[in-house]
Amino acid sequence: MADDDEKIQLDVVSELGWDTRVPSKDVGVTVRDGVVNLYGEVYSHPERRAAEKAAYRVSGVRSVTNDLRVRLPIELSRTDSDIAAAALHAIEWDTWIPSESIHVTVSDGWLELTGVVDWYWQSVEADQVVGHIRGVRGVTSHITVHPRVAPSATQTKNAIEAALVRDAQTDAARVTVEVHDHTVVLKGSVRSWAERVAAENTATSAPGVAEVDNRLDISL
Repeated sequence: MADDDEKIQLDVVSELGWDTRVPSKDVGVTVRDGVVNLYGEVYSHPERRAAEKAAYRVSGVRSVTNDLRVRLPIELSRTDSDIAAAALHAIEWDTWIPSESIHVTVSDGWLELTGVVDWYWQSVEADQVVGHIRGVRGVTSHITVHPRVAPSATQTKNAIEAALVRDAQTDAARVTVEVHDHTVVLKGSVRSWAERVAAENTATSAPGVAEVDNRLDISL
């Protein structure tokens, strides 16, 4: 293992131990060329997500492969019907999600979302809301975005570029924005994974965006 990878591995292990949401003793970490692989077992889907986010917070991490398995304790297990009902209620209670447009299917604790929304961020919100439900082993989202607002590609590009300039978390000069048929493509380089996510979040908020293809590289 290269010295840089060894340092990243130690830092990821420390970050996992720092985050009380993650059962770090059950999570293994390997690193190769800045790519972190997480393996082992956790006890809920939120713990799996928290471990991935913790790894991404570490400086020098270029990408994360999350091979963590969710092994639910007996006391946290629920029937698929119970999970589906809880997911529907969670979506209905969230004022940002058009609940009438979202459909839920559950198989062996794995939850699948389908439907149509107006904004890209609504699909992200739905995924996050159901992911914290007790008994969920994982979430797959097939929600599609059909924007009601349809600005031109040039208008969308200009709006995102202006928003990136305003955002203190991103260096807009290093990011190139392309828009093709409601899909935003981000190219260039950023200094950290957090900056990469910030740029993507900015793009998802633009009117008319149905998908974001984040191709930003991490380069210090």
